[in-house]
Amino acid sequence: MILIDWILLGLLIVSILLYIIANIKKVKYLDGISALFFIPASCSLIIRLLNNYEPDSNHIIFISCFAVIFISLREFFIWFNIHRIMKYVSQALYVLNLISWIQLYKTTFYIYHTNGLWTLIVILIFALLYGFLSIMIGKDNYKISLTAIIPFILIGYLNYSAVISYINLHDLSTIVLLAGTILLIADFIFFTIQTTKPVEMNRKLEHTLRIALIALAQFCITSSGLLMIK
Repeated sequence: MILIDWILLGLLIVSILLYIIANIKKVKYLDGISALFFIPASCSLIIRLLNNYEPDSNHIIFISCFAVIFISLREFFIWFNIHRIMKYVSQALYVLNLISWIQLYKTTFYIYHTNGLWTLIVILIFALLYGFLSIMIGKDNYKISLTAIIPFILIGYLNYSAVISYINLHDLSTIVLLAGTILLIADFIFFTIQTTKPVEMNRKLEHTLRIALIALAQFCITSSGLLMIK
């Protein structure tokens, strides 16, 4: 690890400590601001390690950088949601993040044979999850349900590529990728419900849970790119 890697690691540790302190001491806004560094610091550290140990993996590095930039900006726009346009920008950035990861992991379908049974299982699971999401946000929010279809399909596609990789390979990279895509759909469902027809819960718990889900999801998916070429 070189100096920049230690700086990124230090930034991650400091942001986590500040987040914990902000919640304990109830320092207004500090928890949200410090949480903005979770994804860029942790994922950039993985990308830096990827560049250090596998400098020829330019394709993975390039796509991972864009994916992390998109999701980091999305979290920024969510936190500073002072105008309606920011909501649409954050949604667009989220879709771009998903498309970026798909560009990286879609090669699964060129390498491995897809099983019809597993395809059906994944489709059924995501259809049930989408039905659950639609019920939770209510029939009056059908426009949001329709808007959610695109990211839902993209997450489903990414999850399916992770499932196929895991079935055929069973190594650490596929386990981490599958975990990341599962966390991703959990975050999407939770975030959509809580911003549309929220389930009553402690605000700090809600914020911590959502930040943990999205940060861990992005970290796992980014890490999979490093692990699959180690």
